[in-house]
Amino acid sequence: ATSVPGVTLLWRHTLRRQTTRLPMRDFPVLPNGATWQADWSTDECGHCETTFSLWRRRHHCRGCGHIFCDACAPQNAMMPRLPVWAMAEPLCVGLDRARKLGIPDVRQRICSHCRPQLTTGPSQNAEHKAAVAAAEAKANAAATAAKLEVAAVHAIVNAVHAVNASQAARAEAEEAAKAAKKAAAEVVVEKAFEAAKAGAEVAASAAKAKVRRASLDLLIEREMPRPRMQSIRL
Repeated sequence: ATSVPGVTLLWRHTLRRQTTRLPMRDFPVLPNGATWQADWSTDECGHCETTFSLWRRRHHCRGCGHIFCDACAPQNAMMPRLPVWAMAEPLCVGLDRARKLGIPDVRQRICSHCRPQLTTGPSQNAEHKAAVAAAEAKANAAATAAKLEVAAVHAIVNAVHAVNASQAARAEAEEAAKAAKKAAAEVVVEKAFEAAKAGAEVAASAAKAKVRRASLDLLIEREMPRPRMQSIRL
């Protein structure tokens, strides 16, 4: 590598663009819980310890996710791309299951450590069969547990919805009862008001009648002549 700062910066930028050209989303999950090693985490091949440069690029092994040079991880292995369920499984188990599901093989890079697992067929030894059976049993148990967990969550959600619906119905019933009581009270008040109004009108009519009668009597008394008093001599 050159010691000129500008050239070094340009060299690192070009190298990073070259080593990150393949996006990580193409291989999001690797077997045995392996992680995709970051490009900037190492400057040497994980097998021969050769320093990477502009002409010696980094390459990721599609089995373990570690970084190697082109010589230590050549792109000459045919294997299917491992899906999500391949996590925490041996590489040979994940490849066997992927091929049973009909996932096609593509040419990929495999390091010397992972390459022997590619040649381990499903019927070559009892250890591989046991690993396949254990992995399938673990996957089935995980799927069953996930289904039970989902069913439990749905049951809890349904119970919460039922409680909320019951509380909402109870609140509506209480509001309806309050509205009915208020309406009944308004009816009673309105009837009492009408009765008082009618009573007041009757009393007013009676008072008017009395006033008219008294006025008529007074008028009659004024119009009638008064009798003259005669003196009687003895």
